Amino acid sequence: MIDRNSVEDDTRNTYIYGRHPVIEALKGETAINKVWIGEGTRDTDQIVQYIKDKDIPYKIVSKMKLSYMVGEDTNHQGVVAEIAAREYTDLHDLVELAKQKQVFYIILDKLEDPHNLGAVIRTADAVGADAVIISKHRAVGLTGIVTKASAGAIDRMKVCRVSNLNQAMDELKKANVWIVGVDMEGTEVYSSANLKGSIALAMGGEGEGLTKLVKENCDFIVKIPMHSQSNSLNVSVATAVVSYEIFKQRDYKTIDAVQGQSDLSTMEAPEASVAPQAPQVDVEVEAPVAAPDLIVADVITP
Repeated sequence: MIDRNSVEDDTRNTYIYGRHPVIEALKGETAINKVWIGEGTRDTDQIVQYIKDKDIPYKIVSKMKLSYMVGEDTNHQGVVAEIAAREYTDLHDLVELAKQKQVFYIILDKLEDPHNLGAVIRTADAVGADAVIISKHRAVGLTGIVTKASAGAIDRMKVCRVSNLNQAMDELKKANVWIVGVDMEGTEVYSSANLKGSIALAMGGEGEGLTKLVKENCDFIVKIPMHSQSNSLNVSVATAVVSYEIFKQRDYKTIDAVQGQSDLSTMEAPEASVAPQAPQVDVEVEAPVAAPDLIVADVITP
């Protein structure tokens, strides 16, 4: 009997299985999130080599789990691969884009919850971010759950998946992109920081937040002030908070003006109101009676 609580919630994702289909997918351009190999499966050297060549995460699991993932009556031959919900964008394309225009990227450091990733992609779309960058290892990829949680935003948002976040950050820096980390130990409140220009916002995962190396590689760290004793927010919420500040500093007023929702600083003063005129009424007015001429008496002095 399978303990379903221990099985990853990937049942709504797209899988391919069987030795030949998986090998062909690995040899081709298919975007693969992860590969599972059943314990004791023979002749997997070629598959493992393809996996390592493409730096795709893989895991050795029981064959019972593979049967649970793709169906108990399915002949998976001990190999199952998860297909990404859509193709990933190449980091090179994001670097080239940053050389041409002011960009806004969101970097996610080992984010594991698919609902959080979907929510971040939805936020990224709402604030006009150019791309979301995720890591391959110890992180969720573009799964069916992520697609649903993004509420359609995944179809409009570039998502780049890299093997090494720090190397990716270095490449972005060469294109004059500032890396801004968010951490409770930040030296400046996010709303006071200058977040204009090309920015890559680095957010930590659900457990440890920003990893040490990623934090050290940030150009500066900002923090979100807290009212209570809570010292952190859900990563998708924290991402939304700082992302909207970046949006505001870059073009929030411009977008609002287009939508007819300008804030007070951009609104023109309203014209002075004019009191309504009283209705005209025809009234006959008699001409004033002229006063009698003043009679001046001659005064005779004795």
